Amino acid sequence: MSTSAHDPRGSASDSLITQINIDNVMQACRIFDEQVTSMQRAIQNSALLRNIPACGKDIVSADAQALFQSKIDRILAVHQDHLEEVREARDRLKKAALQYGFTEDQVETSLRAGTPGFRGPLAES
Repeated sequence: MSTSAHDPRGSASDSLITQINIDNVMQACRIFDEQVTSMQRAIQNSALLRNIPACGKDIVSADAQALFQSKIDRILAVHQDHLEEVREARDRLKKAALQYGFTEDQVETSLRAGTPGFRGPLAES
């Protein structure tokens, strides 16, 4: 069964959603939800990198700090963008679960239940 959540959006989750069906949507949603939580935690833990101080008060240290800070900022931005892609996929999976007939309570209960871990690729429909 295809749902409107399966409609292409031109996003990274388009290829994922083609593998989703009523039998695996809750497991996939739970895995992506756990990944969102893990990524959010890692990004929050990197807060100290958002403003690294110069090693000294000399010109070289100031130049090095500016160079390294811009690289760190770009790396953090890539991770933030990836988090948004994973979050979008998770939300899309939630929508698919609801359209498959699962209730909001069932979806939320499934997310709170956690999963023992990834056990291989998602089943294909």
